[in-house]
Amino acid sequence: MWDLMKSRRARKVALHTLEPFVARCGLMPESSVLLPHALGFLSKLVTLIAVRQSGEMQTHAIASVQSSVIMRMSGAGQEVIGEGIHFLSSTDDPDFVAGCHAAQQFFRQLMLMGPETEPRQHDREDAQNALDLLWREHVAARLPCHGGPVL
Repeated sequence: MWDLMKSRRARKVALHTLEPFVARCGLMPESSVLLPHALGFLSKLVTLIAVRQSGEMQTHAIASVQSSVIMRMSGAGQEVIGEGIHFLSSTDDPDFVAGCHAAQQFFRQLMLMGPETEPRQHDREDAQNALDLLWREHVAARLPCHGGPVL
């Protein structure tokens, strides 16, 4: 029961955190979001945001947060997302793993933007520029995004 409450809050925070980036892109096509690099990047990023927000959760709770957030971003079915993450992570797919590493880099940069760090304005702008660059490199450049309902 506790994980259900934690995962609900984590899902909301992940959607809110990613919304500005996804809004620039529009709805991500299902076929593209299931590509190994994109799925690794998005699933790891959602996990990092969720755990930072809600603390450790059981595997099924994390999987639920990942699949529901990515579904909202792409329209892909939660089962397909979950199966893709499971298969690619269990086979150590190199593109999936590279996407996960890129998500860690993005997340570190994202944490520089947090209110608890009280960055100076130019530091905040530098961090935002770095985030925009990383998003373009690891998401927008790899996915043919198009307009449509977003989050």
